[in-house]
Amino acid sequence: MLNGLFSLIGLSWGNGGVTMFNDDAPVAFPPYGTVINTYYTYEYPIAQGGSYFTYEAIEYPNQTVTIDLIADGAGGSIINWSSIRDVNFKAYGIGFSTTSGTYFINLYGVDYTSGSYTADVVHDGSGYFTTANYVNSFTAYGTYITSVTEVHAGGNTLEVPTGSGTYYPTGTWDGYEFYHDGTGGYFSVDVYFTSYSYGHLYLSTSNTSEVPSASGNYYTNGTNTDYIADGNGGYTTSGSGSYYSYGTIIFDSIYYTTGSQIEIPYGSANYFYQEWYGDRYFWDGSGGYYNYTSNFYYPYGTYITNDGTYSYYWDGIGGYYNV
Repeated sequence: MLNGLFSLIGLSWGNGGVTMFNDDAPVAFPPYGTVINTYYTYEYPIAQGGSYFTYEAIEYPNQTVTIDLIADGAGGSIINWSSIRDVNFKAYGIGFSTTSGTYFINLYGVDYTSGSYTADVVHDGSGYFTTANYVNSFTAYGTYITSVTEVHAGGNTLEVPTGSGTYYPTGTWDGYEFYHDGTGGYFSVDVYFTSYSYGHLYLSTSNTSEVPSASGNYYTNGTNTDYIADGNGGYTTSGSGSYYSYGTIIFDSIYYTTGSQIEIPYGSANYFYQEWYGDRYFWDGSGGYYNYTSNFYYPYGTYITNDGTYSYYWDGIGGYYNV
């Protein structure tokens, strides 16, 4: 009962006596500069000298520091900017914005939307930014995009000639239809197939004749074997071209040089035989051949020599010319 009374008049009872107390007595605060806390990976403000990058016209701080929180001497606290240490770029993956966009497919110069995405814009760990955590949404598989007319070979293939190992398409498609593949891309489908009609040329090969007989040497004779579509998905053959005309030279078989020698070029002291002796083979106009054994002038255009300025050639009648 006495304690309650004493408290009303500013007294307290204890240790067998009465003690005075005063609510207006001064309170003691930690002195200025006392470290209250230490923050790690604290964002380094641009205003305090921290570096930054700009993204979409906004400046974002890109560094962290270790820094102390100190007493201000009046019962509060402040950041001690002079205690900055351990300055580093913000770690990879720390987000600060988001972005979104659209995927396109370009077909024949036209862009078609194939999907969209959202992503986080994050620090890249080296002072800049990058995007991460993409969420994609693509147009469903099989959704029609467009079609074009473009004739192109296709269909089944045909080995021409049989046993050659070479295959040719048997017709043409009139165009393509394009569809979304469900992953942002596309696939195409050939449309409107037309088989090759009779006479379509698959392949043309030159025919040869052995000259001379049993020599094992073959020369084209002017005619061809053409492999053409038969109109039913297969092929047949026909001939084209014509035999080289009578008297067309096939080749020369030179046994030795002979005849007079002439100086080429004049004043060079270099002499060359105008003729040679041997066999000259000719086409007979029907795919066969004949030959003469005699002295012959070198054919027109046969190379002779070069003197460092001009090249010299036989003119076919024992003389020469230069170019």
